[in-house]
Amino acid sequence: MSLPTLPPANLKIWKKDYDRVLSLAKGAYNSTNMPEVQAESLYMLARVYHAQGEMEQANKFYDKACMHAPDLSPARFGLAQTLIWDEAYDEAAAHLRLLLGTCSNATDALAALGLLEVKAGKDRREAFVYLKKAIDLDPFNADLVLIEALALQQHESD
Repeated sequence: MSLPTLPPANLKIWKKDYDRVLSLAKGAYNSTNMPEVQAESLYMLARVYHAQGEMEQANKFYDKACMHAPDLSPARFGLAQTLIWDEAYDEAAAHLRLLLGTCSNATDALAALGLLEVKAGKDRREAFVYLKKAIDLDPFNADLVLIEALALQQHESD
């Protein structure tokens, strides 16, 4: 029995080939009439633009993906992130609520919505319910505990 060989040191297993992703996603979008497949393609386009820091483009493609497939949670979360970047907090919170309607255990969405609710100064109890649920779902995630501490600090300073 022989041992498996390792790839050569100069071989890249993975690289960020955004141009190729853009090309493949556009090709997939144009080659089908199925809204779900088109939504996935639009989501991939949005992810590339998001990763490259082109938030306006990312927002546009996340939004189109959500229109094609309203239950595509990753696209909805990406859309909420770009809306937060654009300081459209109420709209971002609305998209996070929609996401939680289809994926109630999304800890990142719960944490983001909790922070948005604290920032908006609306129902603080509801904000901390979102944060507590995120922590209960992922109790070893130190980032969630830090987010709750930031929210408490914001709450006390108001």
